[in-house]
Amino acid sequence: SPSLYSDIGWRVEFRPMEIQMTDFENAAFTVFIILLSRTILHFDLNLYMPISMVDENMERAHQRDAVNRQRFYFPANPLLGSKCLERELEKNSHNGVASTPEHRPVSVDTFEWK
Repeated sequence: SPSLYSDIGWRVEFRPMEIQMTDFENAAFTVFIILLSRTILHFDLNLYMPISMVDENMERAHQRDAVNRQRFYFPANPLLGSKCLERELEKNSHNGVASTPEHRPVSVDTFEWK
């Protein structure tokens, strides 16, 4: 957590898989994480989730073939509550922005943001 006297905010750590990667795979993972983090920062995506949903996702993820058979909670629209969306709504003179997105269970093959 950040210091009470600092405005740097929370930090998130991305970790690689627990297998030994080749040099090429390590470089590809590094580039992907850099692009992912820049995208999150640029669009100010709100990916916050209640810890209970994170726990539920972890329980589901530990099952065999979970990526193909399970549904995981994810924000229905991560732009809700973001500064990017607020600026866009101000331009189009709409009122009100939800501060946090809804979360819904989605599978890999039905994942889409609406």
